[in-house]
Amino acid sequence: MEQQSKAETTQPKRHHYIPITILENFTDEGGWLHIYRRQNPDVGIRPSRPDQCFLEGHLYSLINSDGTRDPKLEKSFAELEGSVGPLLTQVLAAARQDRYPDISSDQIEELMLYFYLQWKRVPDVQKAVTPDAEASAMMDRLLAELRQQLPDRSAEIDALDTPEARRRTLHNARVGSVTTIANDTNSVMRSRGFGVLRIGLPNKQFVIASRPILKLNPVGQSYLGDPIVEMWLPIAPDVAIGLCGRKGEKIFGKISDPAWVRAFNLGLIAQSTSFAGPTPKLIHSLATAR
Repeated sequence: MEQQSKAETTQPKRHHYIPITILENFTDEGGWLHIYRRQNPDVGIRPSRPDQCFLEGHLYSLINSDGTRDPKLEKSFAELEGSVGPLLTQVLAAARQDRYPDISSDQIEELMLYFYLQWKRVPDVQKAVTPDAEASAMMDRLLAELRQQLPDRSAEIDALDTPEARRRTLHNARVGSVTTIANDTNSVMRSRGFGVLRIGLPNKQFVIASRPILKLNPVGQSYLGDPIVEMWLPIAPDVAIGLCGRKGEKIFGKISDPAWVRAFNLGLIAQSTSFAGPTPKLIHSLATAR
């Protein structure tokens, strides 16, 4: 059984994979998010507070061999969110004045890092990249190879093959992968511009989803280094940020096509296990879309 130290009880346990600072932008006037979870369709659309949504226990904590947890990554996320929060406030204020925010190249780089980690850190992406069944099969192959190569260490290998040890290995591998930025990925990101979109239509809104970043690309063209490919993250019902254009470009766009907003939201929810917004009417229209 996994143990819990006294020090661990003071560590953050509830890890939000969508930051509360973003979720709060999507609440109604009473501070409620209206959320639909595909894994519980019978529950329907439920009002929930931002601190109760889009989270998992110890999602970013490494599990030590003795069962204790190290929440270092969650703390680093909290520090980054604290730094980026004022920048997002600037972005929102400028977008609502129909202009690009007055931010420096260093601040844009920080926003790009935040954007990248927000894409990579969510469970929906991690499980899409390496589904549980595929990860289990990979561990089967690895353990079989170890048994063949190290027959004199069978007891140690058997200890790695328990359900608890396998869960720990998979969990730690996913935690470790979150902050790994390949050189080619970093290069591609730096080759793109940074954009801001605002919906300029009454009663049309973005939703926030468990896989919150949508990639927009023509069929057959998915390479992020191609200027025609874009990625967008809604940070409020009326504003999104993203990678677009070419290196150094600062792009502001105002959306005036309701069909585009609808298609964007449908794209978000198609790749996500849950989604939420400020009105149950909007969430119902998407949950029941055919």
